Amino acid sequence: MAVTVQGASINTGSSSMGAMVAQHWSKKGLLLAYPTLNFIDFAREGGRNAWLKIPARKGNVINFYKEPVDDPSYTTYNESADDPSPATWVLTASSATASLYLKSRVLTDLGEGIALVSPTQRVAKGLAFWGMRTFNGLIGGQMSAASVSATDYYCDDATSAADITATDVLTRAELDILAMKLEANNVRTYMDGLWKYRAHPVTLQAIRADTGTNNFWELIKYVNEVKGIREDFLVGRTSNFEIKSSTEVVSTSVISGTGWGFYNLWSGMEAIGATDLAGANLPGKDVKGTPDRMVKKPKWEPNKANFHINIVQPGGQADPHNRRIKVGAKLWVGLKVLNTGWCGYHMAGSAYSYLGV
Repeated sequence: MAVTVQGASINTGSSSMGAMVAQHWSKKGLLLAYPTLNFIDFAREGGRNAWLKIPARKGNVINFYKEPVDDPSYTTYNESADDPSPATWVLTASSATASLYLKSRVLTDLGEGIALVSPTQRVAKGLAFWGMRTFNGLIGGQMSAASVSATDYYCDDATSAADITATDVLTRAELDILAMKLEANNVRTYMDGLWKYRAHPVTLQAIRADTGTNNFWELIKYVNEVKGIREDFLVGRTSNFEIKSSTEVVSTSVISGTGWGFYNLWSGMEAIGATDLAGANLPGKDVKGTPDRMVKKPKWEPNKANFHINIVQPGGQADPHNRRIKVGAKLWVGLKVLNTGWCGYHMAGSAYSYLGV
């Protein structure tokens, strides 16, 4: 009869490296904002009220506030001992419900026996990217959802998604028309004086081919071509838009005739609000480039973060043969379109599919 003797070992059971892993990958994800995941900037650079630092599990209702814009007054007053009738000034509350999103994977403990690569860390990295992509997609989804009544525009003479044709392409002229509409509706620009526009790479093919006077490429050659801008995948600035490409833009083949339609997104300042994934780990006043504060933060409190990655080592009552590793990611996020007239999609058509074929 063979007898197996258990050697000295440490069984960490249900331990978690969540704080360390979450800090590293959420910091990297938010700071770099993976080139195609740039919907996050709609909220991150949207101002103090659009990027709230709400700790997870401290209540699920998030309150955003909109300041009123006073109408001009053309009534003349003479000096008198009495005060004129005061105008009311009331903040408009807009609430959102924080929701939980999660994903997990189960690994065999044999994988960690390979010295070259840690599958646990590889999976943790993959789930962190899932978290960033989920967060990015939730922002884009809120802005383009019919349920929030965001303002939608269409290229050329189309009036609906089904009305778009493959020839209703994105051009400099279409951006000029969109800019006119945003200005006419007093849509605020971001702090840099530009509105944000996120276009699918397929739709940018048409604008790159625009050969009209003062065309797109004639304008963007004046953009400062520093290394940081190129790495940020800045496509260009024209018609008062900061234009970046994103493969996350939703596409559809349900258009008039053959071809594809693309729901390019546009946004003004403080149009959509989101809770910061770092939660209460980012105190203090609002500054542009919020994730930098995460880098400078000396201490990371996992119970105050909105984004976690948990790694459960093999062992425990649910795993009697010490064979399973589980890696999971979860995030709490509250999202709200703060002004339905200040964001939406700008639908363009193309003869090419979302894969460029």
